[in-house]
Amino acid sequence: LAEFKREGARLAEDDKARLREIDRELSLLSSRFSQNVLDDTKAFELFVDDPAELSGLPPSALDLARDSAAAVGKSGYRLTLQAPSVNAVLSYADKRTLREAVWRAYNDRATRAPHDNRELIVRLLELRRARARLLGFAHFADLVTEERMAKTGAEARRFVRDLTEKTEDAFRRERAELLAYRREIEGPDAPGLAPWDIGYYAEKLKRARYAFDDEALRPY
Repeated sequence: LAEFKREGARLAEDDKARLREIDRELSLLSSRFSQNVLDDTKAFELFVDDPAELSGLPPSALDLARDSAAAVGKSGYRLTLQAPSVNAVLSYADKRTLREAVWRAYNDRATRAPHDNRELIVRLLELRRARARLLGFAHFADLVTEERMAKTGAEARRFVRDLTEKTEDAFRRERAELLAYRREIEGPDAPGLAPWDIGYYAEKLKRARYAFDDEALRPY
């Protein structure tokens, strides 16, 4: 009964028609949103001819990049925004500008024409709010969480705040440890950690201090 109610069973006919319009548009825009992300991900490719530019990448990542280039009829190495390529660059590439370029491309997906999702996001939020209010909820978060453990959007937010408070000290401590390690191997004047540095130095720290190598686990 609760599920029927959330789908509009108790609404007046006019409101039911409005709900169907909202759901139809939400479906179309959600599909377009996903397609834009997929298309923008596929559109990116970075070709590298000099293997020295890919210093630090393990053989498996180099083989993948070489095969990717060959698949499109090119020589050298082809980097993409697919997870195996992105993760390898951000974890192992010694060249900082390469890590930055890949990180920015990955995090900027679907933010420019012809695959710009920014206006879609605004419209999706408007439609979600309209759907929630039509069904008697103050916020879309309340509609989504009613049948889940949190029950309300406010409780979900409280949970996130509580989790943040419990983990923030450890986060700051580990970040400081990572920066100290970078300056330990590069000198006291080494710059602070940018987002594209975290995975790279974390991987180095795990190898140096704990003899742990993600790449060694790949065959398994």
